[in-house]
Amino acid sequence: MLVQGHARRMGRVALGTLVLGGAGAVMTTGADAAVFKHKARHKPHRVVNRTGAVYVETNEAPINQVVVFNRAANGTLSVRQRVPTGGVGAPSPACAMPPRLPICPIVDSQGEVNLAANGRVVFAVNAGSNTISSFLETSLGLILIDRKPSGGIFPISIDSRGNVVYVLNQLSGNIAGFRFASNGTMTAIPGSTQSLSTPGPAGAGAEVRFDPSGRTLTASERGTNRIDTFVLGGGGVAGPAIAHPSAAVGPFGFAFDSRNHLILSNALSQMAGAATTYGETPGGGLTPIDNKSTSGGAPCWVVVTPDNRFVYITNTTTKTIARFGLGADGRLTLLGTTPTLNTPMGPILFPTDEALSRDGRFLYVDIPSVFGGDIS
Repeated sequence: MLVQGHARRMGRVALGTLVLGGAGAVMTTGADAAVFKHKARHKPHRVVNRTGAVYVETNEAPINQVVVFNRAANGTLSVRQRVPTGGVGAPSPACAMPPRLPICPIVDSQGEVNLAANGRVVFAVNAGSNTISSFLETSLGLILIDRKPSGGIFPISIDSRGNVVYVLNQLSGNIAGFRFASNGTMTAIPGSTQSLSTPGPAGAGAEVRFDPSGRTLTASERGTNRIDTFVLGGGGVAGPAIAHPSAAVGPFGFAFDSRNHLILSNALSQMAGAATTYGETPGGGLTPIDNKSTSGGAPCWVVVTPDNRFVYITNTTTKTIARFGLGADGRLTLLGTTPTLNTPMGPILFPTDEALSRDGRFLYVDIPSVFGGDIS
């Protein structure tokens, strides 16, 4: 999982430059990152000469880590820290489900790492130890602050809004909420644990995320082709799941634009996939808007540019980035695909998680070896 941020002083991430919520928690500590310059046909963004950061979770056992990359003004990365989460990583059992690859020691979800809006608190899941960890950016770098039980089994995705953070537990098929302080300490929210519309592991949940209003949570179930929404009540307590049928097979990663359009990837097969969009209505309703081919296989991870005009989706098995134009009405236009970096020798690499810098100028793509092995 990748997360991008802005650094206030020391570099690393501190302002919440961007969140790469991704399913790219890599098994290897040295995840390759392909960097693509944003070539949108609109007025160029002003270049700000300050350093940011990118976070990647290793998903290793017995010691899971968050790897912190410094991001230079020109978009290049350099490793700054490797910080143990205090927990354990583990490969996802859902990874072997069709149309996923038969062997892949990644968590296989979007949103394994999250950067809070204050730009200083970072969250990560520990799938192998059923915990979540929080970190704080300080003048000394990223520091582990807290670790709590995730409220279920096999946490695979996490997202925050305000002072509330929710985690999706894949094998127990539930979400659970926590409040967190400005220093990163977490407290479980009583009554916040809710089952997905498919209890247990059969739903094979892939991501949980707040909508732009912060009043609704959404979770994808690729095992049962459902999209669940949860309306939040007082104190950040989630209501029961509201199930919606997916417009295409294998709903996986997703993102929202600022108009409350949900843009979701559908891993139809290892050779074909689709992107669908939905409009969110009050009370957690979803209305299908559009469905387009991604011109590639097993699309999984989704990001939307800050100006709401473009969407990037990784076609994992065909190793490309699908580029879409996004209309104000939520409709998609496929603009083409961009090959990701690969090596002719060594581990087999597949694009997974991705993230955008806050100004939308740089796209970072995690390219781990899903068959294991260090690719640093």
